[in-house]
Amino acid sequence: MGRGPVPSTTIGSCYDDDDDEKSNAPTSGPSFKTWNEFQAGTKGQFASRAEAAKAWDTNMHANGIATGTVCRSAAKRNFLKGLLDDPNAPSWMRPWLEKGKVPPGYDVDHIKPLSIGGADASSVMRLQSRELHKLHHKCYRPWE
Repeated sequence: MGRGPVPSTTIGSCYDDDDDEKSNAPTSGPSFKTWNEFQAGTKGQFASRAEAAKAWDTNMHANGIATGTVCRSAAKRNFLKGLLDDPNAPSWMRPWLEKGKVPPGYDVDHIKPLSIGGADASSVMRLQSRELHKLHHKCYRPWE
């Protein structure tokens, strides 16, 4: 039994169906903002991780995605000093927080990473254990 005819167009197609003379190259592909989105959207398209990394690099440049963005030290210092007033902050952290320094074993995390347009403000920062911070950012910085 046959499955029936294959439709000539599909919903969400990125190919130009108007002109059969043209190649079936995408006219405009989807825009991926994170490594995880890119991997999910291009699953099975690359023969190796090196090939996928090159394509991700091209995608980042085409969409203006900046990586390796650094938090302003003043914003981080203000956030850490602001934690002194938090009743949930452990007392052993106070010596570091008073100086605006990150306590040992912790990192300051931006809720929305700077690399995808997050603000560099203390209102969108949080203190995370270093292990959790590294795990959280694997999807934003796969090369580390």
